[in-house]
Amino acid sequence: MYYIGTEQECLDYDAYVTSNKNYAYPTDNWANPKKHPTEEKWAIIANSAFTSSLQSVEVLDESWTPTETL
Repeated sequence: MYYIGTEQECLDYDAYVTSNKNYAYPTDNWANPKKHPTEEKWAIIANSAFTSSLQSVEVLDESWTPTETL
């Protein structure tokens, strides 16, 4: 599952999950948000232990990974 929101909302979710997990190294974090290639929205993978009010989707649709034509 993924959460979709603004870049800041996704970064905040990452910070929330990261602060509640005890990672071994300070440079570790939960996940890095991914920008949609053509729209102003971001996605981050959800952690089943930490919910969010962001829009949730089971999978990112094909628009998140456009294919190149040669």
